[in-house]
Amino acid sequence: LPAGASLMPVIKANAYGLGAVHIAQELERCGCRMLSTADLAEALELRRAGITAPILLLGPIDPLCVPEAMENDIIVPVVDAVHARLMDAQAENARGVLRTHIKLDVGLSRLGIPVPGREDEAEREVRSILSLRHLTNEALMTHISGMMEPAVIYEYEKEQNRIDTLRV
Repeated sequence: LPAGASLMPVIKANAYGLGAVHIAQELERCGCRMLSTADLAEALELRRAGITAPILLLGPIDPLCVPEAMENDIIVPVVDAVHARLMDAQAENARGVLRTHIKLDVGLSRLGIPVPGREDEAEREVRSILSLRHLTNEALMTHISGMMEPAVIYEYEKEQNRIDTLRV
C-alpha cells in the first residue's frame, strides 16, 4: 500500500467459516491497524478474545447499545440525523463520547444519507450530525455498488463518486 494508506479487512460471518477470532488475531499480528465487522455482536466477540485494533461496524446499532459500544471502543455508523441525535443522547447519558462514521447512500439505497440529486440537503444533514457534542465523527463511509454490466458501471461509478462534492 502507498505510504499513509492502510487496509481495513471486514471480518463477518465467523470469517466465512475460517474463525473470526483466529483471522483477527492474524491480521493484528500482520500489522492491520483497523478491522470491521457486520454488527456489534461480532465486534464484541473479537473484543472478548483480546483484539485491540479499532473496530468499525458496517451496520448501525440500536441507540440503547451506545454505552456498550463506547465501553468496548467500537466505531459505529450514523445513518441519518435522527439516528445520530438518539445515539448522542445515549452517549450523553453514559457520560461519554461515541466514535462514529457518517454513512452516505450514493446509490445502493441501503442505509445512509442519500446524496445523488440532493447534495445540498445531504450536506446540511451531515453538518447537523457534526454539531452533536457526544459523537466524534472520524470519517464518511459509503457502500459503492457495482453489480451491473461492465459497460454501465463506469457512468454509474462517476455519479457515486460525487460524494467529494459535499462541502463538510
